[in-house]
Amino acid sequence: MNGFWSWIMAVPVALGLSAPPQPAGYQGYVEGEFVLVAATIGGKLETLSVRRGDRVAKDAPLFSLDTDEEVAARDQAAAMLQQARDRLANLEKGRRRPEIDVILAQRAQAEDQFRLAKIELDRQQRLLATGDTPQAQFDQAQTAYQQMMVSSSATASP
Repeated sequence: MNGFWSWIMAVPVALGLSAPPQPAGYQGYVEGEFVLVAATIGGKLETLSVRRGDRVAKDAPLFSLDTDEEVAARDQAAAMLQQARDRLANLEKGRRRPEIDVILAQRAQAEDQFRLAKIELDRQQRLLATGDTPQAQFDQAQTAYQQMMVSSSATASP
């Protein structure tokens, strides 16, 4: 009798009237999260390690960018840093004796010119008071002295 019921069940399946029993499934839906991935900096794509829809393990590389520009920028920054360090080391040494001698000589010359301008102004002032010099010569002496005052105060301040 067992064969009879098997034959009875097989006829509708063969005719397509009934489907064979399916394994138990689940009803409902699944939520997924889309993840958009981008580089933090722009650049030329060198390699692409994944395709759309691939499963990706945590911390697996997705892509790589051409690093030529970043390497060049890093090298340039390193060169600028070394140049600044060299300049600092040179400045920390202080001035060399010949440079100091030149600066001292320039200072002495400027002081002499300032004293000469003061002497000339005083002389022109005395001559102007007696009427022995024209006003124009006194004005020139006064202007020269004032220019020396301005330039000496400009160079004296840091």
